[in-house]
Amino acid sequence: MIEINKANNTFEFKIIEKLAKEILHEVYDPIIPAEHTDYFLTELQLENKLKMRILVIFS
Repeated sequence: MIEINKANNTFEFKIIEKLAKEILHEVYDPIIPAEHTDYFLTELQLENKLKMRILVIFS
């Protein structure tokens, strides 16, 4: 069974960021330019932005 936990610290946010980069490039690079995936990651998935969104949503 898969257990999903809320990320609570910088280490966990960095893991999410690393996974997002690997997974999104693997999935989307064959169908869209890699630059588009990089842009998406830069705008939405960087560790500090991810941390802020999670803190706002779950506060």
